[in-house]
Amino acid sequence: MAEICVSSHHGSITELLQDAEFRDLSQRDGFLIELRLDAYQDLSVAHFDDAVEVLGARKLVVTYRHPMEGGKNPNVTDVERLRFLQHAATRGVCYVDIEARSLTPKFQKGSSKLILSYHSFGGVPDL
Repeated sequence: MAEICVSSHHGSITELLQDAEFRDLSQRDGFLIELRLDAYQDLSVAHFDDAVEVLGARKLVVTYRHPMEGGKNPNVTDVERLRFLQHAATRGVCYVDIEARSLTPKFQKGSSKLILSYHSFGGVPDL
């Protein structure tokens, strides 16, 4: 079955979890919800875990963009980003979206699938 991924546009996890449309989509077949961790002002492990419980781990694509690749948190460290992405994989989310620049042999994907990303804002690279 094909799946449609709907990216969260919310400024916080609290706002996301109050959005009835997103909660409804998480219950419907064929839909995934992308959590853009770099956009959430209230990001914490506890809030993330709340989102996993409400929306369902197997319905989630988790992204924490590096600032140089469009991430909205200019102060985040690579260690913090990778800690959250590793936690997402440990929780068994469907997909973890990680930049090629950030992938490390220490990263354990568990049952999650990986999306390996590269964002070039200067154009399309030659193949």
